[in-house]
Amino acid sequence: MHNPFPSGSPTVSTTPDFSKLIAPGSDSDLPLSDAITKLVTMEQFNLAFAIYCGWSVIAWLSHMAGMVSISMQTAVTNLIGICATNVLFFTIARSQAPHRPSEEITALAQSVVGIAWATLFTFMSSGSHELSIGIYASVLLFAMLRVRRNVLNRLTVFAVSSYLTIFIIKMLTREPPSITPASLVQILIFISIMLCLVGTGRYVYRHYNRIKGEYSQLQQRFRSE
Repeated sequence: MHNPFPSGSPTVSTTPDFSKLIAPGSDSDLPLSDAITKLVTMEQFNLAFAIYCGWSVIAWLSHMAGMVSISMQTAVTNLIGICATNVLFFTIARSQAPHRPSEEITALAQSVVGIAWATLFTFMSSGSHELSIGIYASVLLFAMLRVRRNVLNRLTVFAVSSYLTIFIIKMLTREPPSITPASLVQILIFISIMLCLVGTGRYVYRHYNRIKGEYSQLQQRFRSE
């Protein structure tokens, strides 16, 4: 039988050819590693921007349905601030490699800013308990595989402390000042969800590192052969 490959079996590369993913254009003069890093950073920005857009639409629909109360001035201020911070992160993502921070530092900054905006929204609105939990949870899910485990733990502490501070201030500034059993249950629900996300993050992070290590070993084995 005729062999279509005269020299034997075809050689299959085990390393993905990322150069095919880089569209020719203004970045074509970058080294391949820098172009790949820039592509990943842009994907990271796109995901964060999509999260902002999604929760903004949900917040607007909740306001229209009467579930969340927030003044027009506060909403416009939040939107302007969110747009400004996203323009900043877009500029960082599009900057050249020597001036661009690492992916982890950028993700950490995006997560801290996201928690800050979630805290401001919680403080300036009413009836947004479930919505605030979703926003905080989205920030932690975004950071889960982009920062180290101890950094994720600190982000969780920052999110919980921010939420608790705003929640207690709102409870004590209303008339009459009081913290009801229902309020305590809401706090417990929030803390429980954050702890579940941290536990899930630890599990995912451990298995992600194991798979990453096995993949590296396979690459080294194929290269040695």
